[in-house]
Amino acid sequence: MARGSRIVSGGQGLGVRDGNFIMMRRFSSVRFPIAGKHSVVEALRCGHYAKAALWLARERLDDPVIREGVDEARRREWAIKNVSSQELDRLFPGPHSHQGIVLLLDESPRPCAWDELLNKVQGQSWSVIAVLDGAGDHQNIGAMVRSAALFGVSALMAPQDRSAPLIHPTVWRIAQGGAQHVKLVPLKNLANALRELKERGFWIIGAHAAPIGRLQPLLNDQSSWPEKLAVVFGSEDKGLRILTANLCDFIWTLPQERPGGLDSLNLSAAATIFFWENYRRRISESAHSSMDRVLPSEGKDGGSIPPGRKVGF
Repeated sequence: MARGSRIVSGGQGLGVRDGNFIMMRRFSSVRFPIAGKHSVVEALRCGHYAKAALWLARERLDDPVIREGVDEARRREWAIKNVSSQELDRLFPGPHSHQGIVLLLDESPRPCAWDELLNKVQGQSWSVIAVLDGAGDHQNIGAMVRSAALFGVSALMAPQDRSAPLIHPTVWRIAQGGAQHVKLVPLKNLANALRELKERGFWIIGAHAAPIGRLQPLLNDQSSWPEKLAVVFGSEDKGLRILTANLCDFIWTLPQERPGGLDSLNLSAAATIFFWENYRRRISESAHSSMDRVLPSEGKDGGSIPPGRKVGF
């Protein structure tokens, strides 16, 4: 148990509370809670988990999203338990509401192994990987995972000794289902991982509040970005470490007004902007490529587009 944690009673079992993280211990097993309507329903839809139990607040059974979760759990023949909201509060304490539904997994979600990630991205012509170097806030990580899922990021990876654990109930709760669609990769050695990605054709981008030394800036108005890149985000308070920055090929900064004492965005907000900008470029280039295939370069009518013909999409 982590130092500073404490045992608390919670309904049918005991929980280990560390911040807003609680794991139920029943019959000598550790159960991983996924809380929140959309997080639970997406976990049920994806079918990644072999066995779980669904706990519901009696007061919320008329919610259509919760009903969808109930139907899916019944289809899988998983146990369903109706309890009071107070019992769910004990099961999933903290500032983030369970919304009347908690899925208790018999086993914690499995992280993605490093070799598994490399095999996944090996044949991809376009790929982006998010890297955390010192992030300590599970809410930030969860928000990043949600944005990563929406904007096509393949994976989020972090060193085991320098960042908060990626497999955590708060990450699943804040990601609102995104954790089912982004590979979460704990690393033994971040520097070695970045070097291996370079060998496999990735460019390493450091995200930082200000330019760093010799690093060439990756400009937002630059005509093209690398097709395969890993973007590294530093800790919430200190940003990128110099050792990590030295492994980067480019530095990416976001123009800001910086009024008063404000000097940077929240980590997850900055990551979302980067993910969106990269995704926008990807779909823009795809659209241009499609238009090039549709537009005749030379034809009987001098290359004009026939009336009413759609171009690109």
